[in-house]
Amino acid sequence: MAQLGVVTIHFEYPKVTDTELRRLAVSFFEISENAVREFIPLDAAVVVDLEQASLKARTKIVAGVITVGTFLSQYGSVRQGAIDLAHDVRMAGDFIIEKIEHQVAVPPSDVIATRRSATLSRRIRHIFDEVESGRINSDEAMRQLIRVLDPDSEGPLPPEVIEGLKREIEAARDRSQETVAVLAERSKSQTPRRDPRPITREKPLRPRRLRITREDGQMNTT
Repeated sequence: MAQLGVVTIHFEYPKVTDTELRRLAVSFFEISENAVREFIPLDAAVVVDLEQASLKARTKIVAGVITVGTFLSQYGSVRQGAIDLAHDVRMAGDFIIEKIEHQVAVPPSDVIATRRSATLSRRIRHIFDEVESGRINSDEAMRQLIRVLDPDSEGPLPPEVIEGLKREIEAARDRSQETVAVLAERSKSQTPRRDPRPITREKPLRPRRLRITREDGQMNTT
């Protein structure tokens, strides 16, 4: 299954029983499924991991290789399809975080961190950037793209997707020298990045973890 995106919310929350932790996990799973149905324009599934020391919920949005390949091929450009899909993933992420905050009545002061990552789009963009900068060749780019789109070796990508990838890789390679020059000039004008100070925290409690998935229409808890 290709990972389309990850949504995380981490907040302060009182310690709860195993039964209550499972109830929260199921509730967050249903919120995540509703978000995918509302915002993701392809047949995708969710995997929800819930961890308690404080409380951290992480939703992975995943889809099969044929589903992803067919969706991207409709755009005529894999890169553009991935960009549009990233927007949908972020919309779903906003929905999930807002609903979870409302579900458990989390005040803003108790939210430690939230994150929305359009994983598939970010990885595809990175590979094309590597081609355009001349760091990898066309064959390596194709191998990496196939690994991103089909990490579990589920089956061959649709032929139209393969051909589209080849065309886009060649176009990126043709722009590589120009991109290298632009990046070199840009690097001269950038000031060195200052690393943020590490935040000192108390040693956390050993977290409890719970995972919720759906197989054959049934929720599974591990």
